[in-house]
Amino acid sequence: MTPTIRRSSRIKADDGYTMPPLQPIVMPFIFAFLYATCVYLLVRDPLIDWTSVARLKSKGFICAITLVAPVMLLGKMAYNHRYGIDESVTDIVRTFVRTRIRPGWGLPFLTPLLTAILVGTAYNVFKQRMLPSTGYGYDGVLAGIDRSVFGTDPWRLTHTLLPSAEATRIIDLAYHPFFFPMTMGIAICTFLPLDSRHRLRHTLSFAMLIIVPTSLVAALVPAVGPCFEAFYHQNLQFAELTNTLAAQQASLVANGYPGFESLAAQAKLQSLLGAPSIADGGGIAALPSMHNALSTLFLCFVMGFSRHWLWLAVPYSALILFGSVHLGWHYAIDGVVGIALAFLMWRIAGPIADAGLAQHPIRRAIRNGRATFGRIATPSM
Repeated sequence: MTPTIRRSSRIKADDGYTMPPLQPIVMPFIFAFLYATCVYLLVRDPLIDWTSVARLKSKGFICAITLVAPVMLLGKMAYNHRYGIDESVTDIVRTFVRTRIRPGWGLPFLTPLLTAILVGTAYNVFKQRMLPSTGYGYDGVLAGIDRSVFGTDPWRLTHTLLPSAEATRIIDLAYHPFFFPMTMGIAICTFLPLDSRHRLRHTLSFAMLIIVPTSLVAALVPAVGPCFEAFYHQNLQFAELTNTLAAQQASLVANGYPGFESLAAQAKLQSLLGAPSIADGGGIAALPSMHNALSTLFLCFVMGFSRHWLWLAVPYSALILFGSVHLGWHYAIDGVVGIALAFLMWRIAGPIADAGLAQHPIRRAIRNGRATFGRIATPSM
């Protein structure tokens, strides 16, 4: 229940803090490290290549963290003002450093960021180095499933519904450059309390989603997706789709607009197939759709704060699913499987987070140096 404090009253911020249970907090990072180690041992690419990819991937996350930091600070200041808590900006920052950054020498604080970079880099290597050897033999099966469900290729339905180049441009802008589901969820987690169940659940889900089902499904049912059918399989069944997108892009460029980000990214992926060294963004995998999976995971995450976010998160996730088909990245079934896996991992991560936080002691550190020990109660659902 929200405490009732008159605005006229002023209370001092708590001088002590609760030392969080560090073992479960760093669990996602341990999973990510083990996954990255397994991939490294299998592919044996130079660590310098891994470092280069990890550095490029970290830029997006660090930019998101930089954007979220002042928002979190303003939110804390607004909360203090509302409840009459006497705490200056300097005090807020000092408390944040003492309670979030110092415990565990900063590793718990950095766990969401390091987990995302590690699993993202390892999955990048996995796609670029290991999946091509499978031969990507399931495109025909996945396309057949789509046609059996929709009666035709789903992209024909999306382009019939939104046939203009301007509409495709808007979808492309929402789909490709602004990868909110990956970066913003991790950025927000970074600033949540270290022993937050919601923080641990999202970071665990993020790691598990890539490590377990996504890598496994991509290896068992390898496919390149509609936009790469002609390039990889010399199959022209989606030539009409690629020609439509190329014509729309030409129309936009002729009117002074930039081309589609998705077409540029698809051309880059084609050039990286079989490249001698790994590169950021390299590797092709249609099933499951990671874009749809991560947008669904982000939906689950923000709904944990308030169900009001449903009105923004659901349309965004629907747009990502629509765009993945409209832009030729995926078969519709790719998105459905990605969404299902995200919900599954979110559901599994909840009890794991609860058990981890419930079974480790916490320490209440007081400024006079004394400390007491206790146990965290199991968080409610």
